[in-house]
Amino acid sequence: MSASEVNNSIDINEIKKFSEMADEWWNPVGKFKILHKFNPVRIKYIVEQILQITGKNSIKGITILDIGCGGGLVAEAIAKLGAKVTAIDPTEKNIMVAKSHQLKSKSTVEYVNTTIEQLQETRKFDVVLCLEVIEHVSNPKAFLDRVSNFIKPDGILYVATISRTIKSLLLAKFSAEYILNWVPKGTHHWKKFLKPSEINNFLSINDKDGHKQTKNKFILHDIRGFKYNILNNNWVTTKNLDQNYIMCYKA
Repeated sequence: MSASEVNNSIDINEIKKFSEMADEWWNPVGKFKILHKFNPVRIKYIVEQILQITGKNSIKGITILDIGCGGGLVAEAIAKLGAKVTAIDPTEKNIMVAKSHQLKSKSTVEYVNTTIEQLQETRKFDVVLCLEVIEHVSNPKAFLDRVSNFIKPDGILYVATISRTIKSLLLAKFSAEYILNWVPKGTHHWKKFLKPSEINNFLSINDKDGHKQTKNKFILHDIRGFKYNILNNNWVTTKNLDQNYIMCYKA
């Protein structure tokens, strides 16, 4: 992949947008309050799938790369369970906030202000997380092509995003941003939401006979949706993929 193709996935406007909100990351009632509610259910799912695939009893010692880590909400939670976490983000202010919080939490996360395009390919990880990131890049396929270079053989890739459906337009975009005020207005662009089939296509190539083969032998291990339970004021997993969902691949 050429340098121009690699750089294609960076969206400067998205970096600027999240830089302006960086101070809010660790405020449970601030602009990222929905992530504080969302975090427990997705971390539970991530850990469960890692244990199922690896056959281990814990994630202690497993190397994890968290791409687009923001203020470190996921990275810190997973590091506390014993994983060796490297968390990267292109927004310098996000990393500053994450490191500042780390002084209080004493977490072992290695935070780096960089992009996946700039990260050295000599580094390989057991698990790579792309959580709510791909809808903010300008070239999703180039992004996933680059990401695949950092996963060890038999490693695990997670891609979480929002599906591009009428339901997500009404609930994940308009309701979340303009009615419920879960996230700041303009956080998401509905046209950049991706369906599960599109993620699969980005991770796939055609062999010489035209048959679909996954890039680097990625196999879809599991896919799960997330929905907000208004009665319990929490998030739960679901088989419905119309809004938020996560895909777990084995390399």
